[in-house]
Amino acid sequence: MKFITDLFKKEIKLTEKEIEVKEIINLMCSQKDIKIVVEPIYDEYYISDEINHYDIIIESNQIIITNSTHSTYINYRMEFIKMMKDIVKNKTIESRKKIKDNITERESKMLSIMKKTLKENLK
Repeated sequence: MKFITDLFKKEIKLTEKEIEVKEIINLMCSQKDIKIVVEPIYDEYYISDEINHYDIIIESNQIIITNSTHSTYINYRMEFIKMMKDIVKNKTIESRKKIKDNITERESKMLSIMKKTLKENLK
């Protein structure tokens, strides 16, 4: 079932450079040991691969891609910037879900241990 908002979305035709940047952002977000930081006040997204020394900053009108020796600052269309931010948001949602699941699992174990200990103390 399509949502009303889907009816108003138009397909964005990407340039070759945008396709390349999208692929890089997707690949970085798929890495195991990356850091993602979202700065909500300025709506900026930071992706850092500390092992390979790659960093990406997605700002409101540009994407900055750096490694230990080079940097590129490129202005992109707002639609493309939003698309890249959505990729990063989805990654943070996945990470947050894993963390939450882990906390819930540990919480269940803790409560079970507490109940067992308290019951044993009653004996």
